[in-house]
Amino acid sequence: MPRLTGKDLRAIKKKAMKGDIKDLVSYLKSMLGSRITTYVSGRSDAAVLDLWISGREAPTAVEELRLRYAYQAAAIIVSQYEAETAKAMFLGTNQYLNDEAPASWLRDHENEKDFKEVVSAALSFGEMGS
Repeated sequence: MPRLTGKDLRAIKKKAMKGDIKDLVSYLKSMLGSRITTYVSGRSDAAVLDLWISGREAPTAVEELRLRYAYQAAAIIVSQYEAETAKAMFLGTNQYLNDEAPASWLRDHENEKDFKEVVSAALSFGEMGS
């Protein structure tokens, strides 16, 4: 398992926070799938993802933050493991999130401080197996 350096983590965070939301949604859709990405955003119709990716619509401010933090967590897991592991991480319960799944945690919260908890959970994910 490749270990992420501080430089790697800073690059992921920079892209998550400053990257074009269209690119981040596209990444999430390809790594996590349409259903998980839509769910995390707080929406129920996956067709919105293509509207966001094309730039015909934009997510609300809260949806965008959910997606940015989902990207950051997913990129951390994918870079160390693979997309299938990231999907499992997003759907499985997590002790750092009061035994909620990261996907549900993001969907059910609206505060950026809470979204950051999903990134912390992703960072701790690899340490549990070491």
